[in-house]
Amino acid sequence: SWVLLRGQCQFCHDPISVQYPLIELLSGGLWVLLAQPGVGRLGPLEPLPNLLAGGLLLSLLLPLALIDLRTMRLPEPLCRWGVISGLGEKLLGAPALGLGDAKLAALLGAWLGLQGLAVACVVAVVLGAAFGLAGRLSGWLGPKQPFPFGPFLAVGGLLSWLACDALWALLINPGPMGL
Repeated sequence: SWVLLRGQCQFCHDPISVQYPLIELLSGGLWVLLAQPGVGRLGPLEPLPNLLAGGLLLSLLLPLALIDLRTMRLPEPLCRWGVISGLGEKLLGAPALGLGDAKLAALLGAWLGLQGLAVACVVAVVLGAAFGLAGRLSGWLGPKQPFPFGPFLAVGGLLSWLACDALWALLINPGPMGL
């Protein structure tokens, strides 16, 4: 629709940012990735329930990552609903964690389990450290300038959903790579 509207609102003719169709393309591409055979962390479920569950997780992670990139905040309601939906009928039984990143980690733990959360956190730390180092070396980030960690947790969570067992095997037995 963005192309058909030539990047402008149909009613007021104000420009519509190109970020919207790019995010839609990213989301669509990730849904295609989720639909691949063998993808999913819900165990013996059929492909359709795994796809729908992965899509729900993606639908939580993508806006959380984008909001954190823009505002350096992770909205508590999205994190809370992610934890609740990831746990299903289990009760959380604990007070709010207080930090957006911790709440996002709780969401991921509810969806991915302990092993999946571990994989997601390792991936997030490695990606975040690489980004921070590159940003500081290039001068894009100042010496003590914070940057959002939520997007790295979201990417780690999605990668864990897609390939937890393979990533776990790589972490446990790094082989010739020497991780």
